Amino acid sequence: MAMLFETMLNRPLTSEQAAVRSSLGVFDGTTDFLVHKAQFESAGTKANWSDYDKCFHLAQQLRGSATKVYGNLLRLGVSITYQLLREHLDKQFTQRMSSAQARSILRSTKQGPEQSVSEFTRELEQAGRAYFVNVPENYIQEHLFEWFVKGLPDPKA
Repeated sequence: MAMLFETMLNRPLTSEQAAVRSSLGVFDGTTDFLVHKAQFESAGTKANWSDYDKCFHLAQQLRGSATKVYGNLLRLGVSITYQLLREHLDKQFTQRMSSAQARSILRSTKQGPEQSVSEFTRELEQAGRAYFVNVPENYIQEHLFEWFVKGLPDPKA
């Protein structure tokens, strides 16, 4: 893995990749990783990064308590992939909702006048997955669909 990072450090970036990388900032563990992850993955898609690139750039962004996650993986001697690093950061730094909070959000979630359908769907799915823990996927989808229809502004939906 060290050899991979050394190779990547010496590889020139395109101007677009460099611009994307510089706009991302750092992740120090004081904020919700879910937000940083979404921005990072969007930037990675725009820059056409491979999973190796994503792993490298994400590792370079870590500061503060977030570096401990990376350090712990290094100490374990495992092959650090983007998926593994992302999962460990997600587990440590993504804020979770309680079941009661999620149920309350599910009941009251309505699509806002300026909110796109995809934003509304994402908000509803996050609350639903926090509420329906350890439940079969088809059950979650069935119930989320009901809450989705109830949350649409058009009563004909």
